Amino acid sequence: MNITEATLFWGFLLDYGVIMYVLSPKSRNPESFYKGTDDHGNSVGQWSLTASIFISWIFAKSVTNAANLGAAYGHRFLPTLFRPLCSCFFSARCCL
Repeated sequence: MNITEATLFWGFLLDYGVIMYVLSPKSRNPESFYKGTDDHGNSVGQWSLTASIFISWIFAKSVTNAANLGAAYGHRFLPTLFRPLCSCFFSARCCL
């Protein structure tokens, strides 16, 4: 990733966060927080709810990908110092 891509990526995330903060209903008491409304009883808009679900799905997908890659290739990066101990914590395949 070069500097231009990194700037665009972090700029997008910053813009996304600001837009979501502005569009989200503000609650100042537990009742409105758990009902998903603001202090006046206005519910969440469809677009802000969709955007929230979308970013949650992306986060969950990235965690799943990291777990799958760690399971598939993590044993190759286990330091030599910890290899004798790995049978205590990991499967036998990890210690190969």
